[in-house]
Amino acid sequence: MEDLANVGESPLAKQFSFREEEIRNQEEFREIYEGRTVRFATVRPTRLAVFQFQVRIGGRPLSAEPSLVLDECLPKTFNVEVDLELLGNPSTHSFQVTATTDTGNVFLGKPRLDHEKQLFELPFLPNRNWVQVAHFAKRYWIHNGYHRIYNLIALGVDRIPCIVYEAEVPVEVVGNVIDLQSFEKLRQMKRPPLMMDFFSKTAIKLPRRRHRRMLVVTLQVGSEQVPV
Repeated sequence: MEDLANVGESPLAKQFSFREEEIRNQEEFREIYEGRTVRFATVRPTRLAVFQFQVRIGGRPLSAEPSLVLDECLPKTFNVEVDLELLGNPSTHSFQVTATTDTGNVFLGKPRLDHEKQLFELPFLPNRNWVQVAHFAKRYWIHNGYHRIYNLIALGVDRIPCIVYEAEVPVEVVGNVIDLQSFEKLRQMKRPPLMMDFFSKTAIKLPRRRHRRMLVVTLQVGSEQVPV
């Protein structure tokens, strides 16, 4: 029987420990993990359990050079390529912002209205795109980074840096990606699917047409008078 609790977890190499400090000081990290048990580590990627049943092969070129693998798995900055379209209706004081991306990984930050400059700021926040692994019920589940992990394995990378966090309930493992009932069936299996299975005869290749995804935000802007 395979030891699913052993993914060879070990601390980041000393020459890369600076990246942990950089990420822990980011607001995005604090928003997600403040008060939770988190560690920065390297793991054997082929041994990670999966609940997502597809990965994208290829895409932008990656490298097996250790420092570049670090930047892929634990990036210190995030970039979002978004096409914006702004449509307004002066008569109703409303306008619509449409953001179109290749991946759909666009999150809306808190809108900000600057009365002094008469400016409205609608920030689009990028996905917190670290490779993240949830340690839950003695198993290690990939939470984020499937495509990168697959392509790095294909390059011969046998250990990847990641953020490992302790999950207490299933929703902390899968988020909104999969329904909890389906995940419950997976986690009760004696041997759930592992990342290594994408490289076995159990996997098939399917051509896929890439679609651009759209996020539409509609805002109502008005004015009112209040007694002082």
